[in-house]
Amino acid sequence: MAFNFLKSKKILVVDDEEDLIQLIETILTIKGGFSNVTLARNGYEALRKVATNKPDLILLDLMLEGIDGWTVAAMIKKNPATAKIPIIALTAHAGYGQDEKLLKKGFAYCINKPFNNSDLLRTVEKYLAGKPL
Repeated sequence: MAFNFLKSKKILVVDDEEDLIQLIETILTIKGGFSNVTLARNGYEALRKVATNKPDLILLDLMLEGIDGWTVAAMIKKNPATAKIPIIALTAHAGYGQDEKLLKKGFAYCINKPFNNSDLLRTVEKYLAGKPL
């Protein structure tokens, strides 16, 4: 379960599927009680929001229009001001060796779509508490 200090941590959710991004926001705010969830619907918007809001955790879809999640993550990790922000990949295209590739590219963890709501919340809480899975 999340501790009260975790509830105010800043979470950035990046996905270009409107229904999914709204679902994740609802899971985090209503079921998880997180009060500071920001949404970005493409990679460019995500990079702007990372620069201005400096989130504590990023949930990042890999398959985005324009600039993909791989590139967004690389740019975040390249910047010393944002390099330590944990990034959790969201993907429907997980496959053999994908987790290893994600770790090498700076992702902290991968959540496969479709995901279990409880698993999503547990993963977010663990990473915000500094206790990775």
